[in-house]
Amino acid sequence: MRTANCRTGDVKTNTPRSLHSHVRSIPVRSFRLSLPIARYCLAIVILGSLATALVAPAPLLWAQNQPTQDQLAQDQLVQDELQQSQSEGEQDSSPSDTIRQGLGAIRFINPRGRIAIPEPLPGPVLRFVVSDDFPPFAFVDGAGRLAGAHIDLIRAVCATLELPCTLQARRFDQVLAAADEDPDSLVLAAGLAVTTELARRFSFSLPYYRFAARFVGLQGEALQPTQRVLRDGGSGVTVGVVSGSAHEAFVEDAYPEAQIVALDELETAYAALRNDELDLVFADGIDLALWLGGNAADKCCAFVGAPIFATQYFGEGLAFAVPSGQPRLVQALNAALSRLESSGALETIFLTALPLDPLGL
Repeated sequence: MRTANCRTGDVKTNTPRSLHSHVRSIPVRSFRLSLPIARYCLAIVILGSLATALVAPAPLLWAQNQPTQDQLAQDQLVQDELQQSQSEGEQDSSPSDTIRQGLGAIRFINPRGRIAIPEPLPGPVLRFVVSDDFPPFAFVDGAGRLAGAHIDLIRAVCATLELPCTLQARRFDQVLAAADEDPDSLVLAAGLAVTTELARRFSFSLPYYRFAARFVGLQGEALQPTQRVLRDGGSGVTVGVVSGSAHEAFVEDAYPEAQIVALDELETAYAALRNDELDLVFADGIDLALWLGGNAADKCCAFVGAPIFATQYFGEGLAFAVPSGQPRLVQALNAALSRLESSGALETIFLTALPLDPLGL
């Protein structure tokens, strides 16, 4: 199954300096088995799994590249809440409802799960490394200064823990080298994909952002009818996606009756939508929010339907990566993130970094 985990060394670039330049697509359905062979293989897998369960410890949550049952349940819970908010919003679409239905309507970290700040604290100084080519999370602005959601989040974490911190910017392909040079009190905030390979070298914090996919369509009378067609399975709707992406795989599986148009890059899909050659475009919510809130869209379009969270397609989200063997540092980061979520500061950081709420209506 194709996934859209954050950033890896093997990248597929669809748009320059966008979130998509750090998304890797893994081919799906690469082979098929005949029915007898498939049944035989399934029996072997089941017996092997039972034997492994008797002798092997339970795997760590973040050490797996496949979603756990808890993650899938959380995906469904978030989806149900957003769908309910959307239905209420169709009846009363006041500005206050729109805010409630966006980033403020969900929590990526359980705000009631109070995590103790460890004693003694790690340090004495926390060293953060970011990638400076990952807008809107970290980039160099027009004045030559580091800016973005990751920069604001790091400041907030350090203030919450009352610890001094340093910040270093590197190219993405040089971020992992920082752990080889000096792993002590090091935190990587570069959108690294949570993979089994990296989990052997790093521990990951709680995810502070989960990627959601969105549909966008032309503003006007067709918007609400198209939304109803999507809820009924998408029959007859023409959907533009980036070829080979996790978003293409999701539409194929979730909306089999939709007509899919696979294109080389998002800019081509945007142009086709504006020319009324597509009914919808389906892509990452942040990419779409940046486009909708910018001059290029010129207020032509809007989100259609609720955000879609699907860990098995779009990855586990963003988390801090800490070189292994520093559990107090991971606990401190989780404690700070939990407090920032509870206070609403985490939501504010992301809304400040984006021209449009990627989870709003």
